[in-house]
Amino acid sequence: MVKLCHDLNAEWHPTETWRPVHYIRGFHDMLVIAEALERAGKKVGYENLTGDAMKDAMETIKDFEPMDYGIGFTWTPTDHQGIHGIRWSKWLAGGSTEPVGGWDVFDPLPDEQRTLSWWTTQ
Repeated sequence: MVKLCHDLNAEWHPTETWRPVHYIRGFHDMLVIAEALERAGKKVGYENLTGDAMKDAMETIKDFEPMDYGIGFTWTPTDHQGIHGIRWSKWLAGGSTEPVGGWDVFDPLPDEQRTLSWWTTQ
C-alpha cells in the first residue's frame, strides 16, 4: 500500500517529492473507511447503508493493516480505540522526518472509558 501511495502521489503531484506523515496517514485512514464501507455494502447493500450498518462493519475489522505498518487496527463493540501503537518521529532540517525509537504499543482503554457516557462527561 505504501508503494500505491507513492505512485498516486507521483501521478497527482509530480513536483512533490516529500510525502509528510499526515499525507500517508490520511490515505491510510481512508483505506480503513473504504474497507468498512465495502463490508457494510456487502452485508446490507449500498442502498440500505446507515450509521448502524457502518458501525457494525467497523466492529468486524480485526488487525487490519492496509499499509503494512506492523500494528493493525481492531474495533470491537467495546473498544473503538483503533490503533494501539505509535511510532514517534522528529523533524529534520529541510522538512523531512526520522523515526525516534521503535513502536510504542498501548494497552486498551479501561472498561469504564469504553462508553459514550464516560467521554461525554469529561
